[in-house]
Amino acid sequence: HMHLTLLLSTDYVHSGLHYIHFPAKYGFFCVLQSRMHTHLTIHYHDEQQPLPGVEFKLYRIADTSDFAEFTLTDEFDDYPITVTDHDVSSWNELAFTLKSYIAADQPQPVDNGVTDENGVVSFPNTVERLRPGLYLVS
Repeated sequence: HMHLTLLLSTDYVHSGLHYIHFPAKYGFFCVLQSRMHTHLTIHYHDEQQPLPGVEFKLYRIADTSDFAEFTLTDEFDDYPITVTDHDVSSWNELAFTLKSYIAADQPQPVDNGVTDENGVVSFPNTVERLRPGLYLVS
């Protein structure tokens, strides 16, 4: 059983960060709605064993407003997808669909990284900061 834990944190503990993450079978979504500097840490384990050398990519699927309304980003607005009113199974479906599009079209991830010997990778990694938005971790 592969076990994936997502941790989101900001530089300011009480910054009023709002986020949701969906442990979708085919990827994770997280919503960052913070003016602060946000960090995303992934812990990837198989049973108790950390899994090093696994690449994770972050795709920014949608912009988010202060009211948590999503607007698809330029990279993804040509696809026939919606990012509102999903339940768990439809988030799963959306993640699966997006991963197919990503595999076919190879859009640039906004960030990527590889797990270290403890099975941990943190973002932002290759970029300075993560903008607010809806992200797919794949």
